[in-house]
Amino acid sequence: MPRKGLILNSKEIKKMHWIRNLSLICCIGLTGCVVADLDSSNYDYFPYVQTFQKPQAMGHTDVQKRRDDLYECGVNKKFSLNSWDEKFRRNSLQAGETMDQLDTRTKKVEDCMKSKGYVLLDFSACGPRKKPSGLCN
Repeated sequence: MPRKGLILNSKEIKKMHWIRNLSLICCIGLTGCVVADLDSSNYDYFPYVQTFQKPQAMGHTDVQKRRDDLYECGVNKKFSLNSWDEKFRRNSLQAGETMDQLDTRTKKVEDCMKSKGYVLLDFSACGPRKKPSGLCN
Protein backbone atom coordinates (compact mmCIF):
# COMPACT_ATOMS: atom_id res chain seq x y z
CA MET A 1 0.00 0.00 0.00
CA PRO A 2 1.25 3.52 -0.77
CA ARG A 3 1.88 5.96 2.13
CA LYS A 4 -0.94 8.40 2.83
CA GLY A 5 -0.23 11.74 4.49
CA LEU A 6 2.97 12.40 6.40
CA ILE A 7 4.38 9.32 8.03
CA LEU A 8 8.01 9.61 9.16
CA ASN A 9 10.39 6.95 10.30
CA SER A 10 12.63 7.44 13.35
CA LYS A 11 15.63 8.55 11.25
CA GLU A 12 13.61 11.33 9.61
CA ILE A 13 12.21 12.43 13.00
CA LYS A 14 15.73 12.71 14.48
CA LYS A 15 16.84 14.78 11.49
CA MET A 16 13.86 17.15 11.91
CA HIS A 17 14.61 17.56 15.65
CA TRP A 18 18.24 18.34 14.81
CA ILE A 19 17.20 20.99 12.25
CA ARG A 20 14.69 22.51 14.69
CA ASN A 21 17.26 22.68 17.50
CA LEU A 22 19.88 24.20 15.22
CA SER A 23 17.36 26.80 14.02
CA LEU A 24 16.49 27.76 17.60
CA ILE A 25 20.14 28.08 18.57
CA CYS A 26 20.81 30.32 15.56
CA CYS A 27 17.80 32.52 16.32
CA ILE A 28 18.79 32.97 19.96
CA GLY A 29 22.42 33.61 19.06
CA LEU A 30 21.57 36.24 16.48
CA THR A 31 18.87 38.14 18.34
CA GLY A 32 18.56 38.07 22.10
CA CYS A 33 22.20 37.90 23.08
CA VAL A 34 23.61 40.68 20.91
CA VAL A 35 23.60 44.31 22.04
CA ALA A 36 23.64 46.51 18.97
CA ASP A 37 26.15 49.37 18.74
CA LEU A 38 27.79 48.78 22.11
CA ASP A 39 31.51 49.22 22.27
CA SER A 40 34.04 51.19 24.28
CA SER A 41 34.00 54.13 21.85
CA ASN A 42 30.46 54.97 23.03
CA TYR A 43 32.14 56.48 26.09
CA ASP A 44 35.01 58.26 24.32
CA TYR A 45 34.01 61.91 24.58
CA PHE A 46 35.59 65.10 23.28
CA PRO A 47 38.30 66.78 25.37
CA TYR A 48 37.23 69.37 27.96
CA VAL A 49 38.82 72.21 25.99
CA GLN A 50 36.38 71.60 23.12
CA THR A 51 33.34 72.15 25.34
CA PHE A 52 34.09 75.90 25.40
CA GLN A 53 32.32 77.34 22.36
CA LYS A 54 31.34 80.77 21.09
CA PRO A 55 27.54 80.79 20.59
CA GLN A 56 27.76 82.45 17.18
CA ALA A 57 30.32 79.87 15.96
CA MET A 58 29.31 76.56 17.54
CA GLY A 59 31.60 73.86 16.21
CA HIS A 60 33.74 76.48 14.46
CA THR A 61 35.17 78.38 17.43
CA ASP A 62 38.59 79.93 16.76
CA VAL A 63 40.85 77.45 18.57
CA GLN A 64 43.84 79.81 18.87
CA LYS A 65 41.66 82.56 20.39
CA ARG A 66 40.11 80.01 22.77
CA ARG A 67 43.58 78.81 23.79
CA ASP A 68 44.71 82.40 24.48
CA ASP A 69 41.52 83.11 26.45
CA LEU A 70 41.99 79.97 28.57
CA TYR A 71 45.56 81.01 29.38
CA GLU A 72 44.30 84.50 30.31
CA CYS A 73 41.71 82.84 32.55
CA GLY A 74 44.42 81.11 34.55
CA VAL A 75 45.03 77.78 32.84
CA ASN A 76 48.65 76.70 33.27
CA LYS A 77 50.68 77.08 30.06
CA LYS A 78 52.10 73.58 30.55
CA PHE A 79 48.86 72.43 28.89
CA SER A 80 49.02 72.73 25.09
CA LEU A 81 45.19 73.01 24.89
CA ASN A 82 45.21 71.44 21.45
CA SER A 83 41.94 69.78 20.49
CA TRP A 84 43.51 66.33 20.61
CA ASP A 85 45.32 66.90 23.94
CA GLU A 86 43.41 65.36 26.82
CA LYS A 87 45.82 66.33 29.60
CA PHE A 88 43.72 69.41 30.44
CA ARG A 89 40.70 67.93 32.22
CA ARG A 90 37.89 69.43 34.22
CA ASN A 91 38.18 67.15 37.25
CA SER A 92 41.90 66.50 37.35
CA LEU A 93 43.72 67.36 40.56
CA GLN A 94 47.11 68.98 40.26
CA ALA A 95 49.92 67.89 42.58
CA GLY A 96 49.16 68.92 46.18
CA GLU A 97 45.73 70.32 45.32
CA THR A 98 42.65 69.62 47.45
CA MET A 99 39.15 69.01 46.09
CA ASP A 100 38.05 72.45 47.32
CA GLN A 101 40.96 74.08 45.51
CA LEU A 102 40.10 72.15 42.34
CA ASP A 103 36.47 73.31 42.55
CA THR A 104 37.56 76.92 43.07
CA ARG A 105 40.06 76.78 40.18
CA THR A 106 37.53 75.17 37.84
CA LYS A 107 34.81 77.70 38.73
CA LYS A 108 37.26 80.57 38.20
CA VAL A 109 38.25 79.35 34.72
CA GLU A 110 34.67 78.59 33.65
CA ASP A 111 33.31 81.92 34.96
CA CYS A 112 36.14 83.79 33.23
CA MET A 113 35.45 82.03 29.91
CA LYS A 114 31.74 82.80 30.22
CA SER A 115 32.61 86.47 30.81
CA LYS A 116 34.55 86.35 27.52
CA GLY A 117 31.39 85.22 25.72
CA TYR A 118 31.88 81.46 25.67
CA VAL A 119 29.25 78.91 26.55
CA LEU A 120 30.27 75.73 28.34
CA LEU A 121 28.64 72.71 26.74
CA ASP A 122 28.03 69.45 28.52
CA PHE A 123 30.15 66.57 27.21
CA SER A 124 26.97 64.85 26.03
CA ALA A 125 26.13 67.87 23.84
CA CYS A 126 29.30 67.17 21.86
CA GLY A 127 28.41 63.50 21.51
CA PRO A 128 30.86 60.61 21.52
CA ARG A 129 33.77 60.97 19.09
CA LYS A 130 32.46 58.22 16.85
CA LYS A 131 29.21 60.14 16.29
CA PRO A 132 29.85 63.86 16.95
CA SER A 133 27.03 66.39 17.16
CA GLY A 134 29.06 69.03 15.30
CA LEU A 135 28.81 71.51 18.18
CA CYS A 136 32.36 71.05 19.50
CA ASN A 137 35.74 71.64 17.87
